[in-house]
Amino acid sequence: TEAASGQRSLSIVSLPGLNVIYSMSVSTAVTLCHGHVTEESLYFIEPDDTVETTCVHLKHLVQALPEDRLSTLLAQGKFEEAEIFAQKFNLDPQLVFKSKARVLSELLCRATSEESPALKDSLIECLEQVKNDSFVADIALDSHYPTLETTLAVLMFAKNGLQSTRSKDVDKAIRVKVFSALNKLTTFQMIHREDSFSPQAWRSFLEGSLLEELRAYLQTGSLQQAGWIWNRHQPSLLHHVDATNLISLLQAIPESVPSHQFASWVTKNAVPFI
Repeated sequence: TEAASGQRSLSIVSLPGLNVIYSMSVSTAVTLCHGHVTEESLYFIEPDDTVETTCVHLKHLVQALPEDRLSTLLAQGKFEEAEIFAQKFNLDPQLVFKSKARVLSELLCRATSEESPALKDSLIECLEQVKNDSFVADIALDSHYPTLETTLAVLMFAKNGLQSTRSKDVDKAIRVKVFSALNKLTTFQMIHREDSFSPQAWRSFLEGSLLEELRAYLQTGSLQQAGWIWNRHQPSLLHHVDATNLISLLQAIPESVPSHQFASWVTKNAVPFI
């Protein structure tokens, strides 16, 4: 940038806020060098006005703070180098493990069935180094993994961590979310075959209303699937079901369902509730 006085300054800004994190005065004839986007140093050429002969200096700026250097390594995905750097400068290695876990989780969400096993093992190995069980739970709950095996493995890892003595101070709501997700996953697995697992369908089942799922299966005459949902999740369903809603659910069952199947379902599921 050039001030009204004619003096120029070279500034380093952060994105997206364009906040100036470093600035220095330079010659008006300074020229920036075009480098690769992965360059960690900023190079520029500046003429030397203090000598009579034509002379230029090639200068470069590097990150002096270890924290900034570590952030750069993490942004570039250089996790092994970042871990060594963190140890050398006594920085928190958890920053490295968490960043690597996020990247591995994102890769696993986009992985093919052939790539999933190796990536799943790498993610679990990385999560074993993370001491924050709430972070691990968030990874397990927020990700859309391509296979049932991977989804179950990461959720089980989160559950085991939450049950350890070190997690006694973890928010109770996080524990409930993980345990509830595992319970729902078992129900989802019972309804859908493992070889037809869909991360989108699982996400919809996890985040959607169990009452509406129950109603949908009743409307299609899928009484067995509806029974699984009713019996496995009755405590949470009872918060939303009264006598009026129960009648509405029963009325959703199509007339094409044989009367003996209808009577059996009502006897096993609705009557105990009444």
